[in-house]
Amino acid sequence: MSFAIRDATVADHGSFARLFPELRVADPLPTPEQFAERMLPKVLILEERGDAMGYVHWRRYGPTAHVVHVVVDPRARGKGAGRALLDEVRARASADGCTRWSLNVKQDNAQAIRLYERAGMAIEQEGWALDITWAQLATLPSEPGDAALFVPSPADAAELAATLGVELERVAQLLANPGAVVLRALREGDASVAFGAFDPAFPGVHPLRVARVGFA
Repeated sequence: MSFAIRDATVADHGSFARLFPELRVADPLPTPEQFAERMLPKVLILEERGDAMGYVHWRRYGPTAHVVHVVVDPRARGKGAGRALLDEVRARASADGCTRWSLNVKQDNAQAIRLYERAGMAIEQEGWALDITWAQLATLPSEPGDAALFVPSPADAAELAATLGVELERVAQLLANPGAVVLRALREGDASVAFGAFDPAFPGVHPLRVARVGFA
């Protein structure tokens, strides 16, 4: 296939909504307003003869480009569409000053992992996604010890990032957007030991970083 890649616009929400279910996640579909305000302009549309056959959404956190979504229509899979989207993101992110990139992928998605490895990526760390109700959450064991809950401020960004392994720019962006997320952290002595961001529009806690499992 011969593909063309262009910047998405607000008018592309219909194509985005059609392709979004291919992610196979439980996340709610972003509304047109959320698409425009929280995803654009970092969305690219891949077309074949004017028909949207895929999209990619990425964000920049300082020197890191984080690829949030890579979605390809089943009709275009195995024909280079995914690689074309990734190559375009890499070119744009590099031109924007990024020196590394990252993404999350399900461990059982062998086809996607092969694609990402061919694009030059390698597995850096393993993580887990947990789907749980509020009632179930209340039954989990907790071992906070002397750790104290606090609401972080922009002044805490550097310490949270360095201690818990979150990009400084990502923490700073979350702290600068209190209307979209609820942020909480734990401090034990003089050190931050846990950090979580809850987005009501997601809805979910991400990122979540803890120094010990009992802090989760």
